[in-house]
Amino acid sequence: SGSSAADITCFASYKWPVSTPSLLTDASDRMDAGTTQKYWIDVQLRWGDYDSHDIERYTRSKFLDYTTDSMSLYPSPTGVIVGVDLAYNMYSAYGNWVPGMKPLMQQAMAKIMKASPALYVIRERIRKALQLFSSEPTESYLNSTNYAELFSHQTCWFVDDTNVYRVTVQKTFEGNLTCFPVEDHQLLTEFGFWSLGQVQAHFQRHATLKMACYVDGVLEYHPITADDVTVDEGTHDLVEMSGSTGMSPEDTGDVSLMPTANHRMLLRVGATVDEKMSLPLPPFEVHTAGSVLDRGIGDASTAAQFIARFAGGAATAECADPLPFVDVLGLQTDDE
Repeated sequence: SGSSAADITCFASYKWPVSTPSLLTDASDRMDAGTTQKYWIDVQLRWGDYDSHDIERYTRSKFLDYTTDSMSLYPSPTGVIVGVDLAYNMYSAYGNWVPGMKPLMQQAMAKIMKASPALYVIRERIRKALQLFSSEPTESYLNSTNYAELFSHQTCWFVDDTNVYRVTVQKTFEGNLTCFPVEDHQLLTEFGFWSLGQVQAHFQRHATLKMACYVDGVLEYHPITADDVTVDEGTHDLVEMSGSTGMSPEDTGDVSLMPTANHRMLLRVGATVDEKMSLPLPPFEVHTAGSVLDRGIGDASTAAQFIARFAGGAATAECADPLPFVDVLGLQTDDE
């Protein structure tokens, strides 16, 4: 639009020194543009496109336009415009700054962009209104059973859709909490460990439920709604994966997993000789449990190597300290 107005107005009991207009990322501000007792913030949401998504240039141009026209309704000459590009999940701000406002704005915007469910909701609504969504491909993915088709006499089309839809949804805690529990698996909620049935029963009487999330060493609870719960009652093929860890049994025992066939994992998969993976070692790549099974059926010496990282350390025979989240989650038995 050709005009705007303040979304937030701050009043001071004394006069703030004001800087000349600058970007949020500029580090050298001089408070030499006078003083003010009124300071406003104007928030602009936009949906950028491929050719025009420079949010810094956008906020600067809007500030210069709106503060010089006769249509915009600002309570004082001093303020800042905050621009958020929902399509590219970028933000910036341009305008006058008072002492302490720029670091506060930087911290607040970083938090908002990371964990605000409101931005996620409005972004998804715009995407649906514009019909911007990715549909599942009609052709099957390339795998060990159909790769020979690439070398047939038929014409094969390779379509690079990298830039067809460039928007990535910011992984907010509230918007993208995802897990895949089976029926007897329990989830940690604000009321303790609950089964899927208890979660569904809760939503019959309440609108939200806070789920536990262990983030950066802190146990946090973030709300979800009934719409965030998807139940797939279909049957799934299970792949049993077991074998030696390569360490002595008294240290760790054997590895035993039973994921679904379509479960994706970061693995190094290759043939072995004398229980050691053949050189050169294959790279770690994303494989499904089903594709690993197919490799094993074709070559009985196939093995898969996992990566396990514990930023806070792990409890072993040599380290008596417990895992960092044991006390926080209230875990007691080895099974838990």
